[in-house]
Amino acid sequence: MAESEFSEHQKQCEKLFDAKLESICNRIEGLEKLSEFNRSAIKEQIKDILTERDNRYQQRFGGQDLAVKAALESAQLAVDKAETNTTKWQDNANEWRAAMSDKDKLLATKQEVASMQKELDDLKTFRDVATGKASLTSVMVAYVMAGASLLINLVQLLIKSLTK
Repeated sequence: MAESEFSEHQKQCEKLFDAKLESICNRIEGLEKLSEFNRSAIKEQIKDILTERDNRYQQRFGGQDLAVKAALESAQLAVDKAETNTTKWQDNANEWRAAMSDKDKLLATKQEVASMQKELDDLKTFRDVATGKASLTSVMVAYVMAGASLLINLVQLLIKSLTK
C-alpha cells in the first residue's frame, strides 16, 4: 500500500475504533463509576493494540508490494527478451526467404532441366547422323580417289605397253 493509502486506512480504523469504543462504553453498566482516567487508559491500550496490528499489516503488505514490484520487473525482462528473440527470428526468416528466392531465380526447375535434356539428346542425335554422313562421304571420296588412282595406273600401263 502507498503511504497515503495507509494513512487513510489508519484514520478510518481510528474512527471505527472510536465509534465502537463509544458504543461499548455506553453499554457497560456502571460506566459512571469509571473515571475519565480509566477510560483514556483503556482507549490508549486499545489504540496501541490496533497500531501494532496496523504495523503488522503494513509490513505484510509492504513486503507484498516489493514482491509484486520484483515480479513485474521480471515479467518486463521476460517480455524484452521475447521481443529480442522474435526480432532475431524474423530477421533469420527474412534471410532464409531471400536465399530461397535467389535459389529459385538462379537454379533451373525440373521441367527446365527435362526440356534442356531433350534438346541435348536431339543435338547428340543430329551430331551422330552428321558424323555418320561425313564418314560415308569420306569413304566415298576415298573409293573415288582409289578408283581414279587405279584408272590412272591402268592408263599409264597401257601407254607403256603401247609404246614398246
